[in-house]
Amino acid sequence: MKPLPILVFLILLAGCASQPVLQTAPIPTPTREDLNSPDPIQTSAPPTSTPGEISQPAAVTTVEKPTSSPTPEDDQAYSAVQSDVQIEAGDGSIISGTFFPGDTAPPWPGILLLHMVNGDRSQWEQLVPHLTPNGYAVLAIDLRGHGATGGQIDWIKAQEDTLAARNYLAEREHIRKGSIAFGGASIGANLALVAASTDPDINTVVVLSPGLNYYGVTTLDALEPYGARPLFLAASSEDQYAAESSQSLAESALGEVELQIFDGAGHGTVMLSRESGLAGSILDWLDRFVK
Repeated sequence: MKPLPILVFLILLAGCASQPVLQTAPIPTPTREDLNSPDPIQTSAPPTSTPGEISQPAAVTTVEKPTSSPTPEDDQAYSAVQSDVQIEAGDGSIISGTFFPGDTAPPWPGILLLHMVNGDRSQWEQLVPHLTPNGYAVLAIDLRGHGATGGQIDWIKAQEDTLAARNYLAEREHIRKGSIAFGGASIGANLALVAASTDPDINTVVVLSPGLNYYGVTTLDALEPYGARPLFLAASSEDQYAAESSQSLAESALGEVELQIFDGAGHGTVMLSRESGLAGSILDWLDRFVK
């Protein structure tokens, strides 16, 4: 063998050995635990700094946990709409009403509304739009012998009907436990206060143009069992009997009272259309003691 080719071979072999061999480590696939970790995953090392320099924060990539999908119950809560309801009274009579869900996420505090004599649940159409957008569920009923509720007017049985409606409201899905108020106008005001006096779970009562005695339903004697719970009263000065009754109830109440006396505002729910601030005052009161 000739020496020159061997020398060339050795030189070429040495040159190949001097070149670095680059190897790339495989990038690990993140595990389920990595993706669910609440800590951010750093994708670059913290930068170094020289004296006198303010180091910049490292670039960070955060993997967020996906939000849970809404359940069928959630969908039902947000798609709830007002609906006509029928409530069975103690004697088997059927009380008609309308349930208005709150416009916010449940659970909702509940308000039961009772109308004036010879009226029906529609008399509250000035107040309901103030309540539902602020997260209240409302049940307005037709009293016995009124509106779509059949039978004869009976104010004693109407007191029992009020409690049946209260139970229906409290047992409905999405109603917040322990957060129910009554509202009433004229005879409905008397019924609301009397019924609440027998039910310690009612947070407060809002009464418009109450009387000391409407059709044998008396209110002054209901104040002692009603106790120290808060009471909201409103009447108009020209509606003399209701104004004087409201003043007497305010003076005899055992708990916190708000009394509003207007001029020329009319009787009962009529005041809601004539006094623009009344609905707001009622909402503020409910926010304090029910919500």
